Amino acid sequence: MLESAADCIEVLDLEARLEFMNDGGLGAMEVEDFATLRGVRWTDFWKGDDHAKALAAVQAARQGETGRFEGYAPTLKGTPRWWDVVVTPIRGPDGQPEQLLVISRDVSASKQAEATANGDQRELQALADALPVLVAYVDADRRYRFTNRTYERWFPDRPRGIAGRSVREVVGEDAYALFAPWIERALSGEAVSFEQLLPYSDGPARHLRMEYVPRITEDGVQGFYGLAYDISEQKRIEAELRDSATQLSVIFAQAAVGLSQVSLEGRPMRVNDELCRMLGRDRQAVLVGGIAGITHPDDLPTSLAAFRSVVETGRTVSLDKRYLRPDGTVVWANSSLTRLNDENGRPHSVLVVTVDLTERKLIEERLRELNATLEARVAARTAERDRAWKNSRDLLLVTDMAGVVRAVNPAWTDILGWREEELVGHSFLEFVHPDDIDPSFDALERAASENLAGFQNRYRHRDGSCRWISWVTAREGPLIYASGRDKTADRARDAQLQAAQEALRHSQKMEAMGQLTGGVAHDFNNLLTPIMGTLDLLQHGGMGTEREQRFIAAAMQSAERAKLLVQRLLAFARRQPLQATAVDVASLIGGMVDLIARANGPQISVVVEAEPGLPLAHADPNELEMALLNLAVNARDAMPQGGSLRIAAELEQVGSGHRANLTQGRYIRLSVTDTGVGMDEATLARAVEPFFSTKGVGKGTGLGLSSAHGLASQLGGALLIQSQRGVGTQVEMWLPVSSMPVETAGPVAEASAGGQHVGSALLVDDEELVRMSTADMLVSLGYAVSECPSAEAALALIRGGLRPDVLVTDHLMPGMTGTELARRVRSEHPEVGILLVSGYAEAEGVAPHLTRLTKPFRKNELARGLAAVRRAEPHTGATKS
Repeated sequence: MLESAADCIEVLDLEARLEFMNDGGLGAMEVEDFATLRGVRWTDFWKGDDHAKALAAVQAARQGETGRFEGYAPTLKGTPRWWDVVVTPIRGPDGQPEQLLVISRDVSASKQAEATANGDQRELQALADALPVLVAYVDADRRYRFTNRTYERWFPDRPRGIAGRSVREVVGEDAYALFAPWIERALSGEAVSFEQLLPYSDGPARHLRMEYVPRITEDGVQGFYGLAYDISEQKRIEAELRDSATQLSVIFAQAAVGLSQVSLEGRPMRVNDELCRMLGRDRQAVLVGGIAGITHPDDLPTSLAAFRSVVETGRTVSLDKRYLRPDGTVVWANSSLTRLNDENGRPHSVLVVTVDLTERKLIEERLRELNATLEARVAARTAERDRAWKNSRDLLLVTDMAGVVRAVNPAWTDILGWREEELVGHSFLEFVHPDDIDPSFDALERAASENLAGFQNRYRHRDGSCRWISWVTAREGPLIYASGRDKTADRARDAQLQAAQEALRHSQKMEAMGQLTGGVAHDFNNLLTPIMGTLDLLQHGGMGTEREQRFIAAAMQSAERAKLLVQRLLAFARRQPLQATAVDVASLIGGMVDLIARANGPQISVVVEAEPGLPLAHADPNELEMALLNLAVNARDAMPQGGSLRIAAELEQVGSGHRANLTQGRYIRLSVTDTGVGMDEATLARAVEPFFSTKGVGKGTGLGLSSAHGLASQLGGALLIQSQRGVGTQVEMWLPVSSMPVETAGPVAEASAGGQHVGSALLVDDEELVRMSTADMLVSLGYAVSECPSAEAALALIRGGLRPDVLVTDHLMPGMTGTELARRVRSEHPEVGILLVSGYAEAEGVAPHLTRLTKPFRKNELARGLAAVRRAEPHTGATKS
């Protein structure tokens, strides 16, 4: 809140050295880098009598009191400023001042208005007549009491002597209808500024910038001063610049303001006649002299910094500065700098629009010299504070030491809905949220002895809702002054950000676990392939005694269980090989009902609800059956005393913002709901982690939910879990609707038995054990086998004359992948059949017509893969997937 405040807010140490200044203060004091002021004594900014006032205020704050004064201190760039200053102590834990808080409000505008309102009338008339702007004074009856010649020239068809005539009569009904709302605001005590298109006496309507400054005395608003600046030329130039950059040359030649185009290095490229006239120099002198040659030395650093800012940021900058003519006279001007880009958006130059302010600056200086009365200063200051009180968007509050409300501003009605008469005379605690009353009372007690900053509590809105308010307080005498800012939206955004960050951390953790799990599973596949291949050969070769055959069978059974475990790991990692097709989910569930009911036992009732006419889902039917069975078993284990299991399937249309972040489209929502013990939040947060289980040692692998989660994600869907302790759990699998027809699998012919020569095979795998066991299986299937440890070696053999009937290659290998090897062999020898072996589902870069075999595999599975390769011939036209 300190950063966003418009006042100059500073923090000093006890030696009055600067430690902090807010953004509003940096702007008001025209400070570009606070580092240049850090450690400077704040009292050194004040001169003469004001320096003594500043020292006295600092001394009062050191003693725990409030120091206050009004004084003059220019900005770092020399701009005159009058300030209303309050210095208060910032107390430490021991209650003693350890820092000083300075709040300075710029009251220069009120000083100038006071001087204008109370100057000598005759001198003011002469001065006003010399102004190139419209000047008038209108009383509370909306009658002119004063106008200058420029104002009267605007309405030449009106009788000379506008004074005493009503505004409506002078400007006409149409114009008065436009001015009336602004006049009402000015007569209510508000200074207003606006732009208006107004008919001119000798031609088309012209643009005016109007400023109404109310004249306020102790008797109230007496009228207002009106100033109007003809900005038609400025509007015309701005419009032409917006309309077309191609008109720049025309504008340069005809504009009534100074124009220059400057390179990015600060060298003038071209200037117009008006700028040369303004500077009293010929065109060549301006072009050669550059910015440094024509700028007042005191303003040169600011000018160069503004130019660099425009070049670097692209934001337009406007600044008042001084130019020097050859005779040494000063030209005050307002320069507006705009970066120009080429057709590709690259910056190429800066356009500078210069308006001569010399006459206006001389008039402003003369106005500052006119003395204002104390009454006018007090009245203007009071009006300014009243406007700040009424217009503040923050809650402003005055209470006594008991917390009884003495005054509130209109923002209480805007933010909390309470009217002033409902608040004043009541304790502020009556409007605080019940849970925040105790800390709010403690804050009130602390505010009586120290300034609070950043205390937050909740206030009840009149409609029953609550708002979070952040408070800053300061005590003066028996009263506490407080300012509160509505932080409700900020806290809601913070909560949303925290939730999003937590979701991101969880997603990153699951992704890392998936990558680790997938890598481990891939290595396990390479280990299991030779184990299962060797056991399969031993089992079907009839080797060993009956007792040894039982050992071989037991080992094969364990290997199959390990294979299932690896498949679940790959499912969690979303790398399992899937045979995704169009699946009738309702039929699949119906075919499993009896199995699930028998597995769950008579104490659990199974209810199936499938929406009629469901479209087909994109899924692997075998993996989906396994996932559904795992979910049903989990539900059974969660209901040891029995209960109800509901399996439902329905069509859902997903739009944007889905809770599982699914893409828009149609999905089949398959849900499994039980009435079991449920999960607490900690368990639910880890439910899909691999190997996490609450069933106890030996009662589960902890891969059921994680593999279901991986399956749904790999199919383009999602897995959602909702659970409540003591109520039950619902698991939802969202599967995308398929656009493919239902496929009917036909019989697969087995390869020829061992002993019958089938052909030659080139076997490629970087794992020696995998290569050895696979070669034995190929030999037993009737193939003459050539082995290679890499794709590069295999390609060299083929290019050296080897012509195998079939190429059996691993996919992921160091160097060239099996997919790249297959592509090259297929392009050079399309007659060679290709069987791609992999333990991953990763299909990126794999041609869709290549026949694939998943690790680990048995001899019969290898035989079916080779049979599929033969069916896909001729290879150049194969579409096997």
